[in-house]
Formats: sequence, C-alpha cells, structure tokens
Amino acid sequence: MSTSPPYRMTVGHPRLADELATWGQRPALRPHTDALTDLLNHRGEILTLSADGRLIAAFYLVRDPLLAIWEESKRTEPSLMLCHLVKSPEASAERILQLVTMWATDFAARSEAQWVRGELPLPADGFSNRLLIAAGRNGWGHEKTVRASDGQLALMQCKAEPRPGLSLFLGCEVPDSPVVRKAVRP
Repeated sequence: MSTSPPYRMTVGHPRLADELATWGQRPALRPHTDALTDLLNHRGEILTLSADGRLIAAFYLVRDPLLAIWEESKRTEPSLMLCHLVKSPEASAERILQLVTMWATDFAARSEAQWVRGELPLPADGFSNRLLIAAGRNGWGHEKTVRASDGQLALMQCKAEPRPGLSLFLGCEVPDSPVVRKAVRP
C-alpha cells in the first residue's frame, strides 16, 4: 500500500489567488503577496507548499538570479533564489522555513546549483530579526546586510545539499532543470 507524503511542493495551487488575497490583508505580507499576485498574473510559476492538500506557503523561485547587489565573486556561482516567501496565518514560520529550506537545498543540488539564496527585507519591527535567527537554525548563513531603495536587505544563502529520503514526507512536482551557468566576466 502506497501512501502520499504529508507535504507537497508544486507549481501553483487551485486556491493560490484566493489565499494570496487573504494573506495580503496582513500589512506586513502585503508587498510580498502583491508581488506574487503580479507574478502569477504574468508568468504563473509560483511554487506552493501544501499540507494534506491545504495551501500553507507560496514563493517565487528564480533559477537564474541576477544577484546585482551581491559580491562579484558570488554572481558567477550557479544558484537559485527564493523570493517573496509567504505563509498562511495558521502555519508555523519555523516549520515552513525548515520545509522550504530542505526542499530548496535538495532541489538546488538536483539542478546543479551550488547555493540557494534569498534577500530578506529588514523592517524595524523585530520580526525579521527573529526570522534571521530561525534561518540560521535551518542552515542559512547571513552573508551581509546592504542598503536597498526601501530600507535594508539581509543577503542570505545556504549550500545545495542532496537529501535522500526527503520524498517520503515532502513530495515534489516541480520539474528539474539545470540552472544556467553564468559566464565569468573579465
């Protein structure tokens, strides 16, 4: 008898647009849900994490990020970028971060990337500091903080890592494809 894993990573979800509208009612998430909604309307490739069929998180995966604000040496390394991660109000932020990190590092390894990267906005509310600590507990390194047009960003990364057995509790329906190798600039 075969059982389905309790968690599933997919491209899209039947309730994605409705859930983004609901989650966007929280002011702190509004910029991210708006960005995901815009991406959904134009490209339709938002990745979703569900638990037993219920949508619990969504984000955008960039397979060939520009990394313009990262150090020059990091721009040429094959990497994936996670953008605009949002979660349902009922879901544990720590658990979502753990699941997304495990999936992303495994997916990066299968995609021939070396790193999974992210840029975390740092508002003055203290929430992001808690998120930085949680990210550290899940293998993310805080590379540095940079100034952006609308505040500060923490540049985060974690090493790609194959995770044999992950599919037992986190199924994946996201197509594998190698990341584009960046040309080294002279």
